[in-house]
Formats: sequence, C-alpha cells, structure tokens
Amino acid sequence: MATTRPGRESCGICTGVRRELKESGVPYVWKIVDDPVVQAEYAPRMRQVGLDTSRFTLPVVDVNAEMLVSPSAAEIVAKYRA
Repeated sequence: MATTRPGRESCGICTGVRRELKESGVPYVWKIVDDPVVQAEYAPRMRQVGLDTSRFTLPVVDVNAEMLVSPSAAEIVAKYRA
C-alpha cells in the first residue's frame, strides 16, 4: 500500500522525507495538511488512534493503515515493507 503524507511545502523535514522515500522507491501520495479536505480526512482518523489534533508535528503519515506523526524516512520504509 502506498503511503499518504500530509505536510507543507515549506517544511524542511517533509521535503527531506519525501526525497528519501523517492530514493527508496516507496510510492506515496502527497497532501497539503492545510487543505480543509485533507484536515477533514485526517483529523478523525488521528483522534481515533489517540493522536492530538490540536497540535502536532509534521509530517503525518498513513502507511499500511497506521497513522504516524513525524516519523523518519527509515521508519516509514520499514512500515511500508513490513
């Protein structure tokens, strides 16, 4: 399953993780976290697994139906390949 990654273009961490995922051959769908449609999609799912939606660091990643907040590229790759 491809990963889905809400983040911001201005986020250096998001940019770095995207680059590393591309280099690792992990497919992903990039979504802008400030988009109300993306927020409506992610906020309920984050709350459902006990993640605070009022304040969190980026990126937020859904990989193989598991929500991760601010994971490293290595963590994402490992979850994707598991």
